[in-house]
Amino acid sequence: MAGRFVSTLLGVIALLVCTASMAQENCASGQIFRGGASIDSGATFVPEINAGGSGFIGGNLCPIQIHVGRSADIYVAFEIGPTIYFLNDSNELIVYDSNNLMPYRFNVPLTDSIALSLFSGVIGEAIAEVKLHVAYVVDGEFQLDAQPINFTVNPATSITPLSVFPEQDTVVSSSRAEIKIHFDRALDASSVDDNALSVFGRWSGVLSGALSLGEDKRSLRFLPDRDLFAGEQVFVTVVAGALSAIDGSEFAGGYSWSYWVESATAPWHSKRSRLSLRAYQVRRLRYKPMALTPGI
Repeated sequence: MAGRFVSTLLGVIALLVCTASMAQENCASGQIFRGGASIDSGATFVPEINAGGSGFIGGNLCPIQIHVGRSADIYVAFEIGPTIYFLNDSNELIVYDSNNLMPYRFNVPLTDSIALSLFSGVIGEAIAEVKLHVAYVVDGEFQLDAQPINFTVNPATSITPLSVFPEQDTVVSSSRAEIKIHFDRALDASSVDDNALSVFGRWSGVLSGALSLGEDKRSLRFLPDRDLFAGEQVFVTVVAGALSAIDGSEFAGGYSWSYWVESATAPWHSKRSRLSLRAYQVRRLRYKPMALTPGI
Protein backbone atom coordinates (compact mmCIF):
# COMPACT_ATOMS: atom_id res chain seq x y z
CA MET A 1 0.00 0.00 0.00
CA ALA A 2 2.83 2.36 0.86
CA GLY A 3 4.25 1.81 -2.60
CA ARG A 4 1.31 3.79 -3.96
CA PHE A 5 2.62 6.92 -2.29
CA VAL A 6 5.00 9.27 -4.11
CA SER A 7 7.49 12.21 -3.80
CA THR A 8 9.15 15.20 -5.36
CA LEU A 9 12.42 17.04 -5.04
CA LEU A 10 10.62 20.36 -4.76
CA GLY A 11 11.44 22.28 -1.58
CA VAL A 12 8.34 22.17 0.62
CA ILE A 13 6.78 24.62 3.02
CA ALA A 14 3.73 22.96 4.56
CA LEU A 15 0.73 24.20 6.49
CA LEU A 16 -2.47 22.47 7.58
CA VAL A 17 -5.65 24.50 7.82
CA CYS A 18 -9.01 23.00 8.69
CA THR A 19 -12.07 24.70 7.24
CA ALA A 20 -15.66 23.84 6.40
CA SER A 21 -16.06 26.58 3.78
CA MET A 22 -16.81 25.41 0.24
CA ALA A 23 -16.97 21.82 1.50
CA GLN A 24 -19.75 20.83 -0.87
CA GLU A 25 -17.99 22.29 -3.91
CA ASN A 26 -14.54 20.90 -3.09
CA CYS A 27 -15.64 17.43 -2.08
CA ALA A 28 -18.65 16.81 -4.34
CA SER A 29 -16.67 14.52 -6.67
CA GLY A 30 -16.45 11.69 -4.16
CA GLN A 31 -12.63 11.74 -4.17
CA ILE A 32 -10.68 11.43 -0.92
CA PHE A 33 -8.35 14.20 -2.13
CA ARG A 34 -9.17 16.87 -4.69
CA GLY A 35 -6.37 19.19 -5.77
CA GLY A 36 -2.91 19.12 -7.32
CA ALA A 37 -0.73 21.86 -8.85
CA SER A 38 -1.91 25.42 -9.34
CA ILE A 39 -0.64 28.79 -10.53
CA ASP A 40 -3.46 30.79 -8.89
CA SER A 41 -3.09 29.76 -5.24
CA GLY A 42 -5.45 26.80 -5.56
CA ALA A 43 -8.41 28.47 -7.23
CA THR A 44 -7.93 26.05 -10.15
CA PHE A 45 -5.64 23.07 -10.69
CA VAL A 46 -3.67 22.35 -13.85
CA PRO A 47 -1.77 19.34 -15.24
CA GLU A 48 1.35 21.41 -16.00
CA ILE A 49 3.29 24.15 -14.22
CA ASN A 50 6.61 25.76 -15.09
CA ALA A 51 9.84 25.63 -13.14
CA GLY A 52 11.14 29.05 -12.18
CA GLY A 53 7.65 30.45 -11.63
CA SER A 54 5.40 30.72 -8.60
CA GLY A 55 3.25 27.72 -7.87
CA PHE A 56 0.99 26.10 -5.31
CA ILE A 57 0.52 22.42 -4.48
CA GLY A 58 -2.38 21.41 -2.30
CA GLY A 59 -6.11 20.89 -2.28
CA ASN A 60 -8.85 19.49 -0.08
CA LEU A 61 -8.96 16.27 1.88
CA CYS A 62 -12.53 14.93 1.82
CA PRO A 63 -13.11 12.30 4.52
CA ILE A 64 -15.78 9.66 4.08
CA GLN A 65 -18.93 10.91 5.81
CA ILE A 66 -18.95 8.16 8.46
CA HIS A 67 -15.48 9.29 9.56
CA VAL A 68 -16.38 12.97 10.03
CA GLY A 69 -16.09 13.88 13.70
CA ARG A 70 -13.33 11.38 14.38
CA SER A 71 -9.58 12.03 14.43
CA ALA A 72 -7.00 10.61 12.05
CA ASP A 73 -3.36 10.80 11.00
CA ILE A 74 -2.85 12.33 7.54
CA TYR A 75 -0.20 11.08 5.13
CA VAL A 76 1.21 12.97 2.12
CA ALA A 77 3.65 11.53 -0.39
CA PHE A 78 5.09 12.35 -3.80
CA GLU A 79 6.69 10.01 -6.36
CA ILE A 80 9.13 10.57 -9.21
CA GLY A 81 10.00 7.36 -11.03
CA PRO A 82 10.91 4.65 -8.54
CA THR A 83 11.58 7.02 -5.64
CA ILE A 84 9.02 7.64 -2.91
CA TYR A 85 9.16 10.47 -0.38
CA PHE A 86 6.84 11.17 2.52
CA LEU A 87 6.20 14.66 3.85
CA ASN A 88 6.65 14.48 7.62
CA ASP A 89 5.28 16.65 10.42
CA SER A 90 8.43 18.83 10.29
CA ASN A 91 7.61 19.68 6.66
CA GLU A 92 10.55 17.65 5.35
CA LEU A 93 10.56 15.16 2.49
CA ILE A 94 11.81 11.81 3.76
CA VAL A 95 12.66 8.82 1.56
CA TYR A 96 10.15 6.02 2.16
CA ASP A 97 11.13 3.58 4.89
CA SER A 98 8.73 0.70 5.54
CA ASN A 99 10.01 0.50 9.12
CA ASN A 100 9.32 4.14 9.85
CA LEU A 101 6.30 5.47 7.98
CA MET A 102 6.03 9.21 8.65
CA PRO A 103 2.63 10.97 8.97
CA TYR A 104 2.24 14.51 7.72
CA ARG A 105 -0.05 15.45 10.61
CA PHE A 106 -1.09 13.53 13.71
CA ASN A 107 -4.54 13.19 15.25
CA VAL A 108 -6.34 15.70 13.04
CA PRO A 109 -10.09 16.19 13.70
CA LEU A 110 -11.90 15.18 10.51
CA THR A 111 -14.37 17.68 9.08
CA ASP A 112 -16.29 17.68 5.81
CA SER A 113 -13.39 19.40 4.03
CA ILE A 114 -9.80 19.92 5.16
CA ALA A 115 -7.72 22.39 3.14
CA LEU A 116 -4.10 21.35 2.68
CA SER A 117 -1.40 23.77 1.52
CA LEU A 118 1.62 21.57 0.82
CA PHE A 119 3.81 23.99 -1.12
CA SER A 120 3.72 27.65 -2.06
CA GLY A 121 6.60 29.50 -3.68
CA VAL A 122 8.98 29.39 -6.61
CA ILE A 123 9.10 25.97 -8.28
CA GLY A 124 12.60 24.54 -8.61
CA GLU A 125 13.74 22.10 -11.27
CA ALA A 126 11.70 20.46 -14.02
CA ILE A 127 10.14 17.06 -13.24
CA ALA A 128 8.74 14.86 -16.00
CA GLU A 129 5.95 13.41 -13.86
CA VAL A 130 4.89 13.97 -10.28
CA LYS A 131 2.36 11.70 -8.60
CA LEU A 132 0.73 13.04 -5.46
CA HIS A 133 -1.12 10.85 -2.95
CA VAL A 134 -2.92 12.07 0.16
CA ALA A 135 -4.54 9.69 2.65
CA TYR A 136 -5.81 9.48 6.18
CA VAL A 137 -5.86 6.53 8.58
CA VAL A 138 -8.83 5.49 10.69
CA ASP A 139 -8.81 2.26 12.76
CA GLY A 140 -5.53 1.28 11.14
CA GLU A 141 -6.93 1.49 7.59
CA PHE A 142 -5.60 3.84 4.89
CA GLN A 143 -8.30 5.79 3.11
CA LEU A 144 -7.08 7.06 -0.28
CA ASP A 145 -8.06 7.35 -3.91
CA ALA A 146 -7.31 4.52 -6.32
CA GLN A 147 -5.39 6.90 -8.61
CA PRO A 148 -2.88 9.63 -7.68
CA ILE A 149 -3.01 13.26 -8.72
CA ASN A 150 -0.57 13.63 -11.64
CA PHE A 151 1.12 16.79 -12.86
CA THR A 152 4.26 17.85 -14.71
CA VAL A 153 6.82 20.56 -13.95
CA ASN A 154 8.04 21.90 -17.29
CA PRO A 155 11.54 23.33 -17.72
CA ALA A 156 11.88 27.04 -17.04
CA THR A 157 12.05 29.24 -20.11
CA SER A 158 15.06 31.07 -18.64
CA ILE A 159 17.93 30.27 -16.30
CA THR A 160 16.64 30.12 -12.72
CA PRO A 161 18.68 30.57 -9.50
CA LEU A 162 17.94 27.77 -7.03
CA SER A 163 20.11 28.60 -4.02
CA VAL A 164 22.77 31.05 -2.84
CA PHE A 165 25.50 31.17 -0.21
CA PRO A 166 25.68 33.08 2.01
CA GLU A 167 21.91 33.07 2.18
CA GLN A 168 19.77 36.20 2.23
CA ASP A 169 20.23 38.27 5.43
CA THR A 170 22.50 35.70 7.10
CA VAL A 171 25.66 36.61 9.05
CA VAL A 172 29.01 35.02 8.14
CA SER A 173 32.07 34.89 10.36
CA SER A 174 34.61 35.14 7.54
CA SER A 175 35.49 38.61 6.23
CA ARG A 176 36.34 37.04 2.87
CA ALA A 177 33.63 34.37 2.50
CA GLU A 178 33.26 32.64 -0.87
CA ILE A 179 30.00 33.52 -2.61
CA LYS A 180 28.12 30.76 -4.46
CA ILE A 181 24.97 30.66 -6.55
CA HIS A 182 23.45 27.46 -7.94
CA PHE A 183 21.25 27.41 -11.07
CA ASP A 184 18.71 24.97 -12.49
CA ARG A 185 20.78 24.11 -15.59
CA ALA A 186 24.30 23.93 -16.97
CA LEU A 187 25.80 27.27 -17.96
CA ASP A 188 27.74 28.10 -21.10
CA ALA A 189 31.31 28.67 -19.91
CA SER A 190 31.88 31.34 -22.56
CA SER A 191 29.23 33.55 -20.92
CA VAL A 192 30.92 33.52 -17.51
CA ASP A 193 33.09 36.61 -17.11
CA ASP A 194 33.63 39.43 -14.63
CA ASN A 195 30.56 41.26 -15.95
CA ALA A 196 28.20 38.46 -14.87
CA LEU A 197 28.38 39.17 -11.12
CA SER A 198 28.50 42.42 -9.16
CA VAL A 199 29.56 42.43 -5.50
CA PHE A 200 29.37 45.63 -3.46
CA GLY A 201 30.24 46.28 0.20
CA ARG A 202 28.40 49.06 2.01
CA TRP A 203 31.74 50.48 3.19
CA SER A 204 34.20 48.69 0.92
CA GLY A 205 32.52 49.67 -2.33
CA VAL A 206 32.84 47.54 -5.47
CA LEU A 207 34.68 44.28 -4.77
CA SER A 208 36.89 42.56 -7.29
CA GLY A 209 37.82 38.91 -7.06
CA ALA A 210 37.99 35.54 -8.83
CA LEU A 211 34.78 34.39 -10.55
CA SER A 212 34.66 30.77 -11.72
CA LEU A 213 32.23 28.16 -13.02
CA GLY A 214 31.73 25.15 -10.74
CA GLU A 215 32.62 21.63 -11.80
CA ASP A 216 28.92 20.82 -12.18
CA LYS A 217 28.62 23.71 -14.69
CA ARG A 218 25.51 24.83 -12.78
CA SER A 219 27.07 27.06 -10.15
CA LEU A 220 29.12 30.25 -9.96
CA ARG A 221 31.76 30.84 -7.29
CA PHE A 222 33.23 34.22 -6.38
CA LEU A 223 36.12 34.76 -3.96
CA PRO A 224 36.77 38.41 -2.99
CA ASP A 225 40.42 39.48 -3.29
CA ARG A 226 40.33 41.49 -0.06
CA ASP A 227 38.74 41.40 3.37
CA LEU A 228 35.47 43.15 4.13
CA PHE A 229 34.89 45.26 7.22
CA ALA A 230 33.42 43.68 10.34
CA GLY A 231 29.68 44.36 10.51
CA GLU A 232 29.51 45.28 6.82
CA GLN A 233 26.51 44.49 4.61
CA VAL A 234 27.38 42.91 1.26
CA PHE A 235 25.16 43.14 -1.84
CA VAL A 236 25.40 40.56 -4.64
CA THR A 237 23.77 40.88 -8.08
CA VAL A 238 23.71 38.45 -10.98
CA VAL A 239 23.42 40.81 -13.93
CA ALA A 240 20.40 40.40 -16.22
CA GLY A 241 21.28 39.04 -19.65
CA ALA A 242 24.88 38.27 -18.69
CA LEU A 243 24.60 34.47 -18.60
CA SER A 244 23.52 31.86 -21.11
CA ALA A 245 22.99 28.12 -20.72
CA ILE A 246 24.15 25.16 -22.76
CA ASP A 247 20.55 24.60 -23.89
CA GLY A 248 20.49 28.11 -25.38
CA SER A 249 18.33 29.76 -22.71
CA GLU A 250 19.43 33.02 -21.10
CA PHE A 251 19.31 34.68 -17.71
CA ALA A 252 16.59 37.15 -18.61
CA GLY A 253 16.04 38.78 -15.22
CA GLY A 254 18.55 40.02 -12.68
CA TYR A 255 18.83 38.44 -9.25
CA SER A 256 20.08 40.14 -6.07
CA TRP A 257 20.51 39.36 -2.40
CA SER A 258 22.58 40.55 0.56
CA TYR A 259 24.28 39.20 3.64
CA TRP A 260 26.32 40.53 6.58
CA VAL A 261 29.85 40.10 7.90
CA GLU A 262 29.95 39.35 11.61
CA SER A 263 30.70 42.31 13.87
CA ALA A 264 34.10 42.38 15.59
CA THR A 265 34.38 41.64 19.31
CA ALA A 266 36.56 44.00 21.33
CA PRO A 267 39.81 42.35 22.57
CA TRP A 268 39.86 41.29 26.23
CA HIS A 269 42.68 43.67 27.13
CA SER A 270 40.75 46.60 25.63
CA LYS A 271 37.74 45.80 27.78
CA ARG A 272 39.97 45.52 30.82
CA SER A 273 41.62 48.87 30.06
CA ARG A 274 38.28 50.61 29.80
CA LEU A 275 37.08 48.98 33.03
CA SER A 276 40.28 49.98 34.85
CA LEU A 277 39.96 53.57 33.64
CA ARG A 278 36.34 53.64 34.73
CA ALA A 279 37.27 52.30 38.18
CA TYR A 280 40.04 54.91 38.45
CA GLN A 281 37.58 57.67 37.62
CA VAL A 282 35.16 56.35 40.25
CA ARG A 283 37.93 56.33 42.86
CA ARG A 284 38.83 59.90 41.97
CA LEU A 285 35.23 60.99 42.34
CA ARG A 286 34.83 59.08 45.57
CA TYR A 287 37.83 60.65 47.33
CA LYS A 288 37.75 64.14 45.82
CA PRO A 289 37.87 66.69 48.71
CA MET A 290 34.68 68.62 49.17
CA ALA A 291 34.77 72.43 49.24
CA LEU A 292 33.11 73.76 52.40
CA THR A 293 30.87 76.81 52.08
CA PRO A 294 31.31 79.36 54.94
CA GLY A 295 28.40 79.69 57.30
CA ILE A 296 27.10 76.16 56.86
